[in-house]
Amino acid sequence: MFGEQTHLYLNPVRADRAEDFERFLLDVVEPAIKAQRPDLLGRWQILTPAQPESADNGLLTYALLFDGGDLEEDWELSRLLRRHCGQDVAERLIQDWLANLVPYQPGITSMGDPETDITQPGRTFTTVDTAL
Repeated sequence: MFGEQTHLYLNPVRADRAEDFERFLLDVVEPAIKAQRPDLLGRWQILTPAQPESADNGLLTYALLFDGGDLEEDWELSRLLRRHCGQDVAERLIQDWLANLVPYQPGITSMGDPETDITQPGRTFTTVDTAL
């Protein structure tokens, strides 16, 4: 449907933590969505890098696509996990999640505030009707 928004977020992941990152998404996030927001099932995708990035930086950039919905109400991970497993467990899980990520350094990307490190740069897009 045209006019729907798609949210794209890049996740720079430490290469040595890539398996943990994927396992978290599949074993923690997916069940939380299924239990708390079944209407969102099938409306998000995990995109893995097609080719390994430079081994020098030990980084793999994953992309997460969220189709439709509001970022805060529908896709906010901490909110979803708090509803699913309670505040204390959610906080621990979020810290485990963040340990997988590598902040982008200022100036590397314009997706966010260039004065701070960016953990998950992202943008929201609207579909263009190409049948004009």
